[in-house]
Amino acid sequence: MNRSSEVGWFLLRLLPYLQVADNAFGNEWHAKRAVLNDSFRFMLELLSTMGQSIGDALIVLVDNKFAFNPPFHYREADGSA
Repeated sequence: MNRSSEVGWFLLRLLPYLQVADNAFGNEWHAKRAVLNDSFRFMLELLSTMGQSIGDALIVLVDNKFAFNPPFHYREADGSA
């Protein structure tokens, strides 16, 4: 349970892969996703302020390895639809 918020953030960042076309989930979904993303970041920043370095490490991990900025949707590796 201690790491459930981090796993939730990873999953949130991967959700755009379920879109098969640009903006398939709609603008309202993107707005809600942005709020939830900021909430997960805030939780990890709180860990950092409590002196736990895992908060900073996970923020760097998400920013570097899970950086799928909008507009983002699933594409086949060969470029086909």
